[in-house]
Amino acid sequence: MDLNQLENLGEELRSVGHKRRQIVEKIVAEVQERDVESSNDLYMELINISDQAIEIIDRQKQLIDKEVQKLH
Repeated sequence: MDLNQLENLGEELRSVGHKRRQIVEKIVAEVQERDVESSNDLYMELINISDQAIEIIDRQKQLIDKEVQKLH
């Protein structure tokens, strides 16, 4: 198993998770200020970054699945 690749994916996922948290905090602030346009823009950004996180998780899963299949 390529541990470097898994570590790199883990770092990417942590970075994306940090960005997601920041966006969520901004959304909460904008909603409290009743800024509909900004809230919607940030929500779209949240959707995109969430999709990135899902893609990274899928790549991690594929790498691990590949290694587990070698056992069979």
